[in-house]
Amino acid sequence: MSFISKITVALLGLASAVAAAPAGSCPATQQPPSKPACVPGTKIAIWQPEMWTIYPSNPTAQDSPVTGLNLVRHAEASINEALAVFTGIPKEAKTCTLGWGASVKGERTETFFVKDNGNTEWLQVPGKPPGKVTWNSVRPYVLNGGKSSGLDLTGGSDTDAAVAGIGCQLDCAETMYLYGIITDASAGSIFLDQDFQNGLNMQVTG
Repeated sequence: MSFISKITVALLGLASAVAAAPAGSCPATQQPPSKPACVPGTKIAIWQPEMWTIYPSNPTAQDSPVTGLNLVRHAEASINEALAVFTGIPKEAKTCTLGWGASVKGERTETFFVKDNGNTEWLQVPGKPPGKVTWNSVRPYVLNGGKSSGLDLTGGSDTDAAVAGIGCQLDCAETMYLYGIITDASAGSIFLDQDFQNGLNMQVTG
C-alpha cells in the first residue's frame, strides 16, 4: 500500500499495516546553523527542521510553525501528523538520508517521550502551501509525493543512553519537505523537542 493510500485510510479511520524501514545506529554529529559545507567524501548532519503539526480530523486547523515533533495515532485513526522542512542542504550534496537522534538522558534539556507505537513514515513532498498549512492545503502536495523513509522511534525515550536511527536515502535538494505519520494499526504518540543534537536530521554526504 502506498503512503498516499495509508494517509487516506488513516483519515477514514481504517486500520492498515506497513513495513518498517531499517533502523540502526548513526553518528550523532551535528552541523552549526550557519552555512554548512559539504566537502567531497565527508558527511554532515543538518538538524532542527521547521515543523508544522497537521490535524486530519480537523482539516482546516492551522498552527504556527514549531520546533517540536508531535505525532499521535489512535488505533483507528491518525490524529497528529507533521510537515518537516529542512533548509540549508548544500547544493553539492550527493546523498541525503533521513535520520533521528537523542542525546544521553542526563544531558537532554528537551522533552522526549514515545508511548507505545513509535513507528513513523516520512514522504518526500514537492513543497508546502504558500499560505496556511492545514490538512486541506497540504493534501495536494502529499498526493504528489515521491520517495519515502521509515524511522522507528519505539522505545527511544526509555533508555538513558544516547539513541539514534537511520532511514532511507531521499532526493537531495537545498530545501527538503517531508510529511510524517505514525504508521501501523496501533496507537502511539511521539513528542520530541528538537535542537542541534536532538530530533530529526538529514545526513548528507558530498
